[in-house]
Amino acid sequence: KFQERWRTLTHNAPHLIITIDRQGVITFVNQRIKQLLGYDVEQIINSSLSTLVSDQDWEAVAKDIMEVTSKDQMKSCVYRLKQKNGSIAIYAMDWSPLRESSGKIVGAVGMATDITREKEKEAELVQSQRLEALADLVGGIAHHFNNLMTVIVLEADLIGKEIRKQGNEVIEEIIEKRLKSISESCFRGTQKIDLILEFIEGLSGKQFLMIDIDEVAKQVLSQVSVYLRAKAIQINTKWGKVPQVLGCSSQLRKALIEILMNAIEAMSKDGKLDVRTVMKKDFVT
Repeated sequence: KFQERWRTLTHNAPHLIITIDRQGVITFVNQRIKQLLGYDVEQIINSSLSTLVSDQDWEAVAKDIMEVTSKDQMKSCVYRLKQKNGSIAIYAMDWSPLRESSGKIVGAVGMATDITREKEKEAELVQSQRLEALADLVGGIAHHFNNLMTVIVLEADLIGKEIRKQGNEVIEEIIEKRLKSISESCFRGTQKIDLILEFIEGLSGKQFLMIDIDEVAKQVLSQVSVYLRAKAIQINTKWGKVPQVLGCSSQLRKALIEILMNAIEAMSKDGKLDVRTVMKKDFVT
């Protein structure tokens, strides 16, 4: 009766339960194996445990079984098990010594839990963290080069304006060509950097990410600072510490640069420009 009750309990258990002898031959497996791995009980009984374990893990499994049966130890391990359809599933296995009535250890009993999905989520998280680190690195480099090329373009434009004031048409024509080449090269470079930034923002699989409006606005002001100094424009800033919003920071930077450049070109020398962020109702402005 005890054996019948034990078999009933094990067959109805939600986990895979296996007993093996000291040689690793399967002496019992509960019926859950059909649902979990696809095998019939009759296929597995009296076969080697290596039938279920992936070739890559078999050496470790044999070592674990030896420790459990010879050193009277319990052991928790993670193995890749072979399903009948040929795919691999990851299981957490808890081994305990199997004793006969006299107390002698005659094998091991293992209870296995499918953790395939948990391991996949763990791998996805690790991959996501690696991509996030890569995005931070490449994004920082891209921003740095973008700032450098913006300064070059603005300085080239200022040089052109100063040359035109001198009124020497020959020198003006020669230098204008050189400055135009510089500006065009930098413009193409900034376009490539914008593509890099858009790619980095999309690494997480999302088109939009949470962005700090205050921080983006500060970056944009830094990019147009040369133009501001050239016209001696005073900047007054007031940051409202507004909450982050969902958006595309590269597109927002483009829009803010265009707005600021239009304002700078329309302003007279020694003007004042107010830039502030504020939360109005449910909108950040």
